[in-house]
Amino acid sequence: MTPIGFEDKVAFVWKVADKLRGTFKQHEYGSVMLPLLVLRRMDAVLAPTKQAVLGAAAGMASIGEGQAALLKKKAGHRFYNTSPLTFPTLLSDDKALADNLRSYIRKLSPEAYGVMEAYDFDPKLEHLDRAGLLYAVLADFADLDLRPSVVSNERCEGWPWTTTAARPRWCSSRRSRNFSSTGMTRTACSSTSSSPAPTSKPRSSDTSPAPTTSSARK
Repeated sequence: MTPIGFEDKVAFVWKVADKLRGTFKQHEYGSVMLPLLVLRRMDAVLAPTKQAVLGAAAGMASIGEGQAALLKKKAGHRFYNTSPLTFPTLLSDDKALADNLRSYIRKLSPEAYGVMEAYDFDPKLEHLDRAGLLYAVLADFADLDLRPSVVSNERCEGWPWTTTAARPRWCSSRRSRNFSSTGMTRTACSSTSSSPAPTSKPRSSDTSPAPTTSSARK
């Protein structure tokens, strides 16, 4: 039985799962949806201060510790994103969507980027793109309102895959533990998190002109 208040969340999970069916195996659904949920939450959390962050980043040739501290202050959180893109604006160019999404992820601060790297999302992104599903799936997440004023930290922790009673069978308990351990609530939901992000691989090169973090990007 679905717990009270979870009906809309469960419906969203199955809406996306229906799109993935036939392209991904059932046990892979969570590995596609969880990182997109984390990314969408970050996008919503950072939205109010995005222009302030972009304005500050525009004058930075590179981002070291001092510059990163300033950007976090501008963001009002312990992470930031220097990409001018958002989930809604990513959808404005369907032909370049995959490349733009990769660039958007690479522009995350190292802590937030480490959260995404822990999911090894890039192969799933490539699979979605080759299957012609990336736009439709990303559009579903873009429509998801995850602003902190709408979805509190506590409600973030109450998504179906984090609660045994509501979790679909294909979203394993291991992935639910990963959901917590990668810092969804500590990094994306909470603006006061000081927990370190998982160790990540070096970022692939990015040809766009936005500032880069020398220790994390090639």
